[in-house]
Amino acid sequence: MSCLFMGGGNLAGAMMAEDGSLERNAAAVSDLEAELLKVRSDYRQTAYTLRQTQEAYGHFVPKSFLRLLGAEDILKVNLGHEAEKRITIMFSDIRDFTTLSESKSSGETFAFINDYLGQMEPAVQMHHGIVDKFIGDAVMAFFPERAEDALAAAFAMRAALDHYNRRRGQVGEAPVGMGIGLNTGLTTLGVVGHMERMDTTIIGDAVNVASRIEGLTKQYRVGILISEDTLASLENPEAYSVRFVDRVAVKGRIRPVSVYEVFDGDPPEVARGKLSVLDVFEKAVAYCHLGECARAVPLLEQCLKEVPGDPVAALYLERCRGEKRDSAWEFRQQLVWRDDFDTGLADVDAQHRGLLDNINKLSQAIQKDETAVVGEVFDFLAAYGVEHFDTEETYMREYGYPFLAEHAHEHAAFVRSLLATKREILSGRHDMLLCLFRVHQFLYDWLISHSTRTDKHFAHFVLAKTKETSVKAD
Repeated sequence: MSCLFMGGGNLAGAMMAEDGSLERNAAAVSDLEAELLKVRSDYRQTAYTLRQTQEAYGHFVPKSFLRLLGAEDILKVNLGHEAEKRITIMFSDIRDFTTLSESKSSGETFAFINDYLGQMEPAVQMHHGIVDKFIGDAVMAFFPERAEDALAAAFAMRAALDHYNRRRGQVGEAPVGMGIGLNTGLTTLGVVGHMERMDTTIIGDAVNVASRIEGLTKQYRVGILISEDTLASLENPEAYSVRFVDRVAVKGRIRPVSVYEVFDGDPPEVARGKLSVLDVFEKAVAYCHLGECARAVPLLEQCLKEVPGDPVAALYLERCRGEKRDSAWEFRQQLVWRDDFDTGLADVDAQHRGLLDNINKLSQAIQKDETAVVGEVFDFLAAYGVEHFDTEETYMREYGYPFLAEHAHEHAAFVRSLLATKREILSGRHDMLLCLFRVHQFLYDWLISHSTRTDKHFAHFVLAKTKETSVKAD
């Protein structure tokens, strides 16, 4: 019995010990579960904070900008990160902002700017645009896909402004004016600054020209101005209501840049009026630039009768009456080849010289009204242009040039302008002075712009590729 009792006692002790262990184990499990719950809670909070942080960064650096840089998120972007793109750049700002803000407190000014910008940004985003930055009352945006997207956004911004002004009028506020400038070209998108302060930005000549064009909207008092490069980048420029406005000097450019007004977004009656006298207006402007002011004045008066208060027609009428002929010499002279036109690619440069020689010949024949010679030169230019473009595009395919498609589009724009001018001259209903102006405006300008910027970019690309191949071979 004692043995059984002893055994029973040992068993009871063991059971008590086991029960204690179970209690301790249960307590440990409970503590572990609590720790796991805390870890999970902390993880969820960290993940939420990270998402919030990413979203906050997205307000300063759009995800679409990062994608163009080839980065998945802001953490993958480093100082010096860059990518080269052909894009359309937009600048827009409020007219007479200083006057508008003088009667407001700083708080009211900020509220006004944010209210206004809140109307503009959605118009950019819905047309595949990216707002690069806000500069006070100004918006700098870009469109990486098509120039048409930038124009669609500009129209949408003007429509949003009309709605915004109606709302301001209901509370007794004065309407707000806006100017928009567009330019298209090769740019570098990237990250600049230093390790303590970095920023994403776009740099390049095309950006500077876009800013300059936006500034001109104040001088000419028009809503939308675009550059010759943006006009040439449109797939179907005839789909828009466009008129030539002026030629302006731009720092770093050999020849003045042509700028155009797109007036589809004007009030319907104004747009119809401008369209009805478009041919008359273009002829008058050409006469002004050729120094034929006496012939331009009655045409400009006709334009102002149809569209009273047209600021561009009024400006040219003032110029003509003041006998300002600053640019007349430009269109009476033939263009001489300069060393800085060379790209460094011998075959390409030789063909550029051939094109220039024949454009000079065409200009001379137009001034002498030698229609037969004009026809011959046009035929030669058309055939020679195809040969030249084939040479360039073959080079580009061989070297894997990433902007071949854009380059080919510029070639197509030249052919389009050439054929349009030919049709006008050979129709028998042409005006020789207007045709002379268009030869300079479209053919000379295209050739010099193409050779000194687009083709030189390709030449630098070829040189870099050649060096890279040489280094690998060594």
